[in-house]
This record gives sequence, C-alpha cells and structure tokens, in this order.
Amino acid sequence: MIIACALMFMVTRSVEAELTNNPLIGAGIEIQPAYDGSRHQTSEPVPIIRYFGHTAFIRDTQGILEGGLRYSLLPGLFVGGQLAYEPGRFTYQSSLLEQNHLPGIANSVSWGAHLEWDTQLGPAPINLLLRDRQRTDSINGNLVDVRLNIGILDYHHLGLALFTQSTWANRTYNTHFYGLSAAQSVQTGLAYYHPGAGVIFNTYGLMGGYELNSHWALFGSIEDRRYSALVNESPLVDASSARYINMSLIYQFE
Repeated sequence: MIIACALMFMVTRSVEAELTNNPLIGAGIEIQPAYDGSRHQTSEPVPIIRYFGHTAFIRDTQGILEGGLRYSLLPGLFVGGQLAYEPGRFTYQSSLLEQNHLPGIANSVSWGAHLEWDTQLGPAPINLLLRDRQRTDSINGNLVDVRLNIGILDYHHLGLALFTQSTWANRTYNTHFYGLSAAQSVQTGLAYYHPGAGVIFNTYGLMGGYELNSHWALFGSIEDRRYSALVNESPLVDASSARYINMSLIYQFE
C-alpha cells in the first residue's frame, strides 16, 4: 500500500517531523497496479492513520500500514519493532494470471524491526528509515526498505516533499512472487524462472498537501516505481514501471 510517506510534509502545521504526537486520521483513493509488475491498474480506497503514544505507535505514513513499539536512543534517533500489512496478488485483477491459470497470493502480515532518524538540513526536515519485514504466511519471504523523505516547501497552507525508497527481497520472496516453476512452465508455456535475492524496485515521488483549516487538509502524492532487472525478467511481469497516485482527506487532532 503506497500512501504519502510523511504527512508532516503535507500540512504546514506538521512540517517539523513525522514523529510528532499529533494524531491524524483520514481516507482517500489510490490508483495502483494490480501487483508490482502488472500493467493492469486498480483503484482502491485507502485509510490514513498516524498515532504515537509514549512507546506504542500505528501509522501508514511510511509506505505501509504498521504498528508496534519504538524507543528513543538519542534525540531524533529511534529503534523499534512492528507488525505490518503485506499485500498479496489476486488472479482476477490480471489478465496475464487469468489466462495462464496462475494462483494468487493472499494478503498477509509481517513482523520486523526498524531504525529511524529525524533531522534537518537547514530549514528542510529529513526523515531516514531502515526497515526489515518478515512475512508470516507460507511465503515466509523477507524484505528490507531504505526510505528517505525531504521537505522542500512550506508556504502558507501548502506543503511539498520529495521521497525515495529502495526495497530488497530475499530469494524466497522473489521465487514466490516472480518465479515460475518447471511444472508451471510446462502448464503455461511461459519460461521457467527462478530468481535470487536482490533489489526489486526503486521509487521516487512527490507529495503535496493543502491545509483547509486548523483540522482538515487535502493531500495527494504521485510515485514512479521502477522495477529492477530481477523483476523485469520474470514471465509474470508485463510492466517495467508503475505509477501510484493518491488523493485523500485527513483530519488532524489537536
């Protein structure tokens, strides 16, 4: 699930840091591929939430819906553990999967740990996140994210930010999501493919928000996700890149 990665950049009252205690809630629509590597687009309703207690937190403002515990090591430096929602892959959303009678992959949950650093470069807020995710389903794959958010504009009611992320996956994850077994190759006529571990995508995006009043704000994001050669060589992939577009309405609590 790709939503604006740092809402503090989206509204002028929250440009200081993503890890403030100001809770947010909202919802919107996101246009995204059926799965990473599919040329078919879907429109999905998406929630937005951010809440930080003394140690507990829940958010979907760093690319995925996650919640857990976090602790401050130094001012601006945090370490924590989280459970997160992990999307699957549905056959009915892709003609390539349907035509070849290939099974889908159910949504799941992951567990993992993260290290996060909030700092500033001059007046610009910067957030750097390193996150490990281990799926709990039969796929049992592992992913690692490196994510950077940089605020670039805070003018009256308008805020803008840039973000980038690279995601690495192990052999187990890539084999289940992008591999094709010898038996499936014979069944479908598609090429056998058994990928190893490696980076699966790099993404770059822009987000912007407009504050309507002291509580309500509109925001949107656009993201260009470029798949690696490891993904593009898969017979289950028919798009070398994808766009994620989000438009949402949020309510900020005092």
